[in-house]
Amino acid sequence: MKPGTPLTLTVHRRGTMLGLRMGETLLYHGAVPRAGGALAGIAADRGWTVTAATIQRLEPVSFADNFMRAKEEPGEWAIHSGDWRLASVWDEDPRGDAQRFTNAIFAQNPFAWTGRAKPGANKYALCTTGDATWEDYTVSAAVCPRDAASVGLAVNLAAPGHGLLVRWSSAADRGAGGNALGLYALRDGRLSLLKSVPGGCIPGQWARLAVVSSLGEVRVLVDGQERLALRNLTPWRGGAGLFAAGDGAVTFDDVTVYGRALNTDLLYEEQQVGVNQRMKNDRTASSEWTLRSDWRAAGNGEFIHRQEFFGDHRLSLVVTPTAGTGRLWLALNTDGAQTTTGYRAVIEPNETGNARYAILHGEKELAATTGLTLPPDERYNVRFWRERGALRLEIDGQTLVQAKLGAPAAGLRPAYHAEGCYSRIDDPIVLGRNVLDYTFAEAPVDWIADGAWAPSIRWACAPQWSFFGGWSRGDAVLWHKQRFTGDQTFQAYLAPKMEYPRETHIYLEQHYRDMNVTICGDGVDPRVGYTAVCGAPDAAGRPTRRAVLLRNGVEIGARENVFTGWPYTNAGHQAWYEVELRKRGATIEVWVEGTPVIRYTDPEPLEGGVPAVWTTNNGIMLARARLLFANPPASRAMPQVMLDDPWYPEWFDIGTTYSLDFPNRCATSGAPVTLRVETRQAPEGAAAPTARDGRLTFTPTAPGDFWYQVNAVAGEQHSPSFHFFAPVFTPEVGRDDRHTLLLYRFDEGSGSVVHDRGAAKPAANLAIPANGNTAWLPGRGLSYHGGPALRAAAGEKLATIAFDRKCTLELWLSTESLYPPPMHVWTGNILSWEGAANQPNFALAHHSYTLFHTPRGHRLAMEDARNFLIGPHFRTNLHHWVLTWDGTTTCCYRDGQLIATRAAAWNEADWDLAAPLLLGNTTTGAHGYLGTFYLVAIHDRPLPPEHVERHYRAGPAAR
Repeated sequence: MKPGTPLTLTVHRRGTMLGLRMGETLLYHGAVPRAGGALAGIAADRGWTVTAATIQRLEPVSFADNFMRAKEEPGEWAIHSGDWRLASVWDEDPRGDAQRFTNAIFAQNPFAWTGRAKPGANKYALCTTGDATWEDYTVSAAVCPRDAASVGLAVNLAAPGHGLLVRWSSAADRGAGGNALGLYALRDGRLSLLKSVPGGCIPGQWARLAVVSSLGEVRVLVDGQERLALRNLTPWRGGAGLFAAGDGAVTFDDVTVYGRALNTDLLYEEQQVGVNQRMKNDRTASSEWTLRSDWRAAGNGEFIHRQEFFGDHRLSLVVTPTAGTGRLWLALNTDGAQTTTGYRAVIEPNETGNARYAILHGEKELAATTGLTLPPDERYNVRFWRERGALRLEIDGQTLVQAKLGAPAAGLRPAYHAEGCYSRIDDPIVLGRNVLDYTFAEAPVDWIADGAWAPSIRWACAPQWSFFGGWSRGDAVLWHKQRFTGDQTFQAYLAPKMEYPRETHIYLEQHYRDMNVTICGDGVDPRVGYTAVCGAPDAAGRPTRRAVLLRNGVEIGARENVFTGWPYTNAGHQAWYEVELRKRGATIEVWVEGTPVIRYTDPEPLEGGVPAVWTTNNGIMLARARLLFANPPASRAMPQVMLDDPWYPEWFDIGTTYSLDFPNRCATSGAPVTLRVETRQAPEGAAAPTARDGRLTFTPTAPGDFWYQVNAVAGEQHSPSFHFFAPVFTPEVGRDDRHTLLLYRFDEGSGSVVHDRGAAKPAANLAIPANGNTAWLPGRGLSYHGGPALRAAAGEKLATIAFDRKCTLELWLSTESLYPPPMHVWTGNILSWEGAANQPNFALAHHSYTLFHTPRGHRLAMEDARNFLIGPHFRTNLHHWVLTWDGTTTCCYRDGQLIATRAAAWNEADWDLAAPLLLGNTTTGAHGYLGTFYLVAIHDRPLPPEHVERHYRAGPAAR
């Protein structure tokens, strides 16, 4: 300090911590007990002059962002490097993202924030929020890295390039800093390692990363468990940031920056109340998101909760009093029959303008006080707490009366009673330390997925709605990250998913099965433990007829027809199905729709394990999952193994070798990882894939349907499964394309032209519109997602059909959705020969699951009965479609088999012979198809049935 030079000294008090700062330099911090007074003062010795003094109460930092943006914008984040964008549920939907921002009200968790580093050495993506005055806070974020990306959080950013950074590198990163969690100093944009511990983040898996910054130290937590800590770090205050580096993107959600003094319990309560309001009340566009109420009316103003709550918990509600007298009490630990059992907090006004506030155990009064009554027509938040051996009643955060817990109560059921002036009750909710209530309005950080799990569309016919869902060719399992022992309840609201990639079902009704809940599982096989299977076959093999209870895969109880209207009704199409498992000692109960349907007492009860929600070879949606448990859960704390999910073709050809690479396979233990392949379905004697050095090689030797399950294995642990399945065709069988007027193979792989390889000349190439929504697939195939049609000047060649009155339309298609936009139209034009709007010479289109052929003069609509309706046979995924016409009869084949015939005129005398050929849409652009074209051929004669069957066996790639 130089005499005569002004300086600023600042004293910080945070609880028992005291700090002294000179300018921005922290001179001292440490634990100093607080004195009894509440005043502050300044004393200056000789030689010191105090020119100004201020005292300022520092409010705790309070910042939260769940990225529910009204449009594509960064919100309160300043972007300093890398690419950042708002990710949407609808980004990967084949209908496009037209619903992206207009329908957020219909979604559980529609948006997240994604960052990616730009290519180059030592590059990273960074966005920041806050300012240099933020201090003593915890920054927390749900994070999900992809591929080999690293994820991080920055704290104490005095400037964007100056602060502290936690970098969590990928378990798949085999570099020097890979598979580790490190704390770095960030100076002038450069990173310097301070401390690291082994164990990287898991590609594709959500986790909660948190950094606690205080005057004394910085602590780093993953999923609530402390992983590293350092003391005496600078800078010690400043803003916060999100960080991504390496090869891949990182998704962030549910970011919070909360000061130490904030009551996060009440913040969580407010959020849960809001989500519960939506779940109880949303019913829009004929698509229902209404869950069964938690409360059962017992008469006389009494309401009893349907669930049993263990340990410390609280009942919160909002009351709006009216004038007059009445009574309100909140009860915990009742017996489920009467609200007067258990512990009660009672509010009862009297005629003097005062009210009595009391806590009772049964009829015994434990504590009471008298105070002013609640004025009418105002909202009051009333909470009754059981916490740390005490009971307390509070109104709007102020404690009015409290008492020691005393003797045990009669039961585990919360309840409330409201009468007279207290009858107007809103938002009753119960929260507690032994309750985990997942409404999936936040990222699923407490869960581990097997199969594909993500926010997605439940109803393909109503894509504005989205929920959390999973699907797989094998088991789609959502495992909890913790183990639960003793008495417990696992409740889930489930529903089928209409469409999902590469599904194998033919009819929607087949999705109404295998909505399963497991407790006491092993975290590996969902059939281990106690499992409730809803939608199991009956004794005659008829599907979706029963609820079944399994113990380690063995049936120990069953009940038929547990869901009204199953296997399928329109009402069921909109409903959510409540499935619940309860374990009380040795007794296991299955509850469906709030009613016990199976009860079993186990002579050798399983003590505990991992809960799961799952289905098999199906798609399932999850609106809510709630766990209530008697004993604190324990982390599974076991090494994890992960595997990539590579793209592969929709079919294979005999004699061609295919390779799939898994570069990001990894184990958190750092142990070597190998690939294991299991044959699930294959023709007898067919050669299986081989696995070596992270590469799967497959050379088919026989036609048929193939299905292989692939896992990464490290010691005793293995990864979630990758399912590799597709049909195999025999190109050597060959095709007869000698009489093709037009032939498009879609094997160019790039460019704006699809070449005509037909036998007739000259070639009529298809032009891909520059403003279209198309993309070339690897190898072969052109995906089309609406927009302007592909167009060819093919009228001269197609005129032959009008003169000869015969032809064949042949297509290899992979349809992505049966419900193309716009809403409630759902008609996609696959192929049409048309010039003027709505005047096709002929068209082949689909309306949902009905394929139809439209001759000249008919409307492009399934409702036009004059059209040749071929349904309900149209399906998603890869199929071979053939339509033949001999001048009198039209025949339709699917996958080599005749499925429909009809005698109908094509009205060729009225054709516009100069019209162009269109693929994917009509002239008006109102009927966009959603799918992939692999082959389109128009022959000048009807193919005989044996040729149709041969073309199917040969596959899309045959010549």
